[in-house]
Amino acid sequence: METINQILARELGREQSHIDNVIKLLDEGNTIPFIARYRKELHGAMDDTALRTLAERLEYLRSLQDRRDSVKKSNTAEGKMPEVTAEKTSLASDDANLSDVTNVKAALEKLAAKVWYAPITITSFTVSPSGGTFERGYTVKAPKLTWSTSKTPKKTTVNGVTLADPSQKTYTMPSDITASTTVTLTVTEQDAQGATAKEEVNYAFGYAIYAGMAADTATFTADWVRKTVGGKAVKTSAKGDYTMKGSTDKYWWLIVPTAWSVSFKTALGAGGAECAWPAPMGMSRWARACPLI
Repeated sequence: METINQILARELGREQSHIDNVIKLLDEGNTIPFIARYRKELHGAMDDTALRTLAERLEYLRSLQDRRDSVKKSNTAEGKMPEVTAEKTSLASDDANLSDVTNVKAALEKLAAKVWYAPITITSFTVSPSGGTFERGYTVKAPKLTWSTSKTPKKTTVNGVTLADPSQKTYTMPSDITASTTVTLTVTEQDAQGATAKEEVNYAFGYAIYAGMAADTATFTADWVRKTVGGKAVKTSAKGDYTMKGSTDKYWWLIVPTAWSVSFKTALGAGGAECAWPAPMGMSRWARACPLI
């Protein structure tokens, strides 16, 4: 395979030593006027025009060499090389010959695709009703998902169910939700890389607990609890801070599921035996009240 220096000597009809000398002088940073005037003995008295032609062809052929090396490096990293003959991968002397190097052209296009490649993404994702934590016994109506993607996917699934039309942008779950559930949307792109993108929404269910103030322990009846609108929270445990406002002759109360183990203290003093109020509340709950002291 010819080197760049040999190609230039053949194209320009010059002695190889003269071509080698000029290339060395150019690489050392010398200008063409300087080489033409003061280094004639090294290049056989080539004029400015001939030297500029040599410099331009040198730059062009080196550029082709860099492209070829880049393709080889890329394919070597992938563990394969394109089926290109030595003749086709040698440096061509003009653009007409370059157009015949079909395998190299294809390899360069593949390399460009990798350079500009962007994986598929889910650009928007909404669910109605929204996810969150709900009281046990509540029914979340079949959620409707709406989304958009950065490119048309090859495959779209919702909770493992593959949609017949991968370009579909909406989907309604086949049933209502009554227990803790995660709904997952996954899209897979059509490109060879096969990248995926995913979005999730969670529906959790917990017990409703109540906290507040009352004038006396006689207030704590099941009917009163059912009608209470203040102090309600849906949680998976009683752990946390509760703020009660009232005078010192009031009781604070906390109503939680019977299965939960609860210990507590107040900002004014620790809860003791005198604070317990174990009267049954119904609905599998119990209340504990403590006078503020």
